[in-house]
Amino acid sequence: MIIKQNLHKINSSEQYKMCTFYIESAIDTLEESTFENCSFRGEINIHSVKNCQFINCNFSVLAVDIMENVKIQGGVIETFNFRRDQESIEYLWYTKVRKHFHSLKDENTTKNSQSDVMQMEYRLKNHFEEFAKNRNRVRLPHNYARFLQVLDGYYYEGEPREDPNNQYYPYCFHWYDLDEVVENTKYLNELSRGDYREDLGLWILIAHYSDKHDMYLCCDTEHPDYGAVMDCHDSHPWYDVEVIESSSFFDYLQSFVGE
Repeated sequence: MIIKQNLHKINSSEQYKMCTFYIESAIDTLEESTFENCSFRGEINIHSVKNCQFINCNFSVLAVDIMENVKIQGGVIETFNFRRDQESIEYLWYTKVRKHFHSLKDENTTKNSQSDVMQMEYRLKNHFEEFAKNRNRVRLPHNYARFLQVLDGYYYEGEPREDPNNQYYPYCFHWYDLDEVVENTKYLNELSRGDYREDLGLWILIAHYSDKHDMYLCCDTEHPDYGAVMDCHDSHPWYDVEVIESSSFFDYLQSFVGE
């Protein structure tokens, strides 16, 4: 582990702790590195960041083209420019939405991998076999699948949200993790089994807020609302009385920005 002040170079496959970096030239690739309690002065330009962790690190300006399997926990990024795709889940989460949420799990929680998310989808397919003739209708929308990886496996909840009458709900917003999505979906679908019809689609429970609001995501590729998010107030999508909150998960995530 490197513990040193005033570094002008970052090497891949290293562990840095309590370092201050002054980087003047752009970095092509940064891989397999861990940074803890580090400060990055000036504008840090990196083409590709892969398999790295930044724990309680502070950046003045961080500019990245490609980011894969990157964990950013704590710390402050004053300006974050994810240049490759301004419409990506990563860009939206790290620059806009993340400031509204905080972790509810301990710091040692393992990051969700792509295989973890695929296993979750497989479990959902098994569950929906009880309802749908074709289990392959079930597929997690790409943006939501990516979001589960970006979240690093943590729970997140936000501040109490206001209703139209400017009254605060008594409970905070809670994102469900992989296991909770599967188990809560199974439980509430079983309670609503008698209301199911093929044309109502297949939905998974992804979040909860207030005392009775459940957020559902359509994972049915044969349904016209595939990828949409529905806010069910003490209800379920199979009751056929709810309205769509957002037409896509990306749009729904943007609703937290408040800008």
